[in-house]
Amino acid sequence: MRATNWPARIRQFWVRFSKNHAAVAGLVIVAALVAVSAGANLIRANDIFNINPGQTFESPSWSHPFGTDNLGRDMFSLFLYAGRVSFEVGFTAAAVSVLLGTLLGSIAGFYGGVVDDVIMRFTEMFLAIPILLLGLTILIIYGPGLSHVVFVIAVLSWPVTARLVRAEFLTLKEREFVEGLRAVGAPNHVIIFNEIMPNALIPVIINASLQVGAAITVEAGLSFLGLGDPSNPSWGYLLQQAQTFLTRAWWIATFPGIGLLLAILSLSLIGDGLNDALNPRLAEKG
Repeated sequence: MRATNWPARIRQFWVRFSKNHAAVAGLVIVAALVAVSAGANLIRANDIFNINPGQTFESPSWSHPFGTDNLGRDMFSLFLYAGRVSFEVGFTAAAVSVLLGTLLGSIAGFYGGVVDDVIMRFTEMFLAIPILLLGLTILIIYGPGLSHVVFVIAVLSWPVTARLVRAEFLTLKEREFVEGLRAVGAPNHVIIFNEIMPNALIPVIINASLQVGAAITVEAGLSFLGLGDPSNPSWGYLLQQAQTFLTRAWWIATFPGIGLLLAILSLSLIGDGLNDALNPRLAEKG
């Protein structure tokens, strides 16, 4: 059951993925947003905290493509740096969530019985907790900060991945190749991580792309509610700061809002494309 001939498999994956033009467009948009955000220092050298009292509320122009805010700061620079923060939170929280969910889901699905019951009840407890409500509580207690936001999102998002992985393990552990490994005395950790796990990752990969968008959305929501980190402004934080100036300077809220919309929509389209390309049943129909 191990994957062989990876170059050929990757080419097949790309052929199937590229048939979904919306997914390809989403991938291009996300790649562009990540690239410009990561290269903010090179693209726009302006300090995001560089206050210019004589240039407040300037509308978009050649010198300030996204205009300036109430402090005279260049909104294009702020947009780039805030995008980097939003993507950092999204990718980091999703990665931690996927790792935690995959580990617990694989243990529950492989061992079953009491272990499965305990982990699944624990998972259901987390599923019953509203993410924003608990996030608000934790951030109010411990204060705003990117590490706190990532922790909140990751801890509350892993149950979805755990349930997906558990379902795959429950099916795959009954297959002949697993029974054969057990018959020759292969240790459980080898069966789990070397044999079953690679075959159970398809739904995890698809879900991971959606979790990045969900993490960015939750972070934006928390920032919009006033729990953002002023020293590390995200797109959500910029939207929160722009509320007072909506009628006076439309551009302060418009461009961060567009950035969020494009990122979340594109990540959703990528998830659809991954599902089309990686789902065996859809691949056979294609």
